[in-house]
Amino acid sequence: MNDMSQIARTNAGKSPLTRWSAPSLDGRLHALLESYTSLSSAPVIGPDDAAGLRAFIAAGAEPVMPDKGSVESMLALLASVKRRRQNSEAEAGAQLEQYWQGLRDVPLDDLRHAYDALLKGSPWFPDISDIIAAARGGPVARYRRRCLIARSLIMKHEREWIAPVALCSPEEAARIRQTIDDAAEGVKA
Repeated sequence: MNDMSQIARTNAGKSPLTRWSAPSLDGRLHALLESYTSLSSAPVIGPDDAAGLRAFIAAGAEPVMPDKGSVESMLALLASVKRRRQNSEAEAGAQLEQYWQGLRDVPLDDLRHAYDALLKGSPWFPDISDIIAAARGGPVARYRRRCLIARSLIMKHEREWIAPVALCSPEEAARIRQTIDDAAEGVKA
């Protein structure tokens, strides 16, 4: 019996259920972040939107990082359903250590997302690069991308936004309109 099969039996259910969630954002700003393609094509946002994006960035909590046991448990569950090359006990232990070293910087919820995606994908046991690639679609990675976009939009606001300026007062506009109307009547006569 190798280490991964042993882990599947001993560590099952020991990982606490913790879920990280991104702060909420109003629908209009959410749509703006989702439709972002480049800074040059992005609109210049106003001060209210910039404040909303700053609050969105500030409200984000640090995601939970995995411990070695939770990574080993996920690998053991994958090993129990995916085809892989048979290893000796020493090789399996070394492979577990390599996976831990490669995955310890990936937030736990992104790892969960990756394992869910990989369980539905290829019948083969994934490499570290496969797991990291699948984790890029996880909730923490998506939030971090939105924060980068929000920072870019805030920077564009600070550089390019100009407060609207009244060109003339309502009284001046009424006086100009009256002058135009008087001139139009003079032309008719």
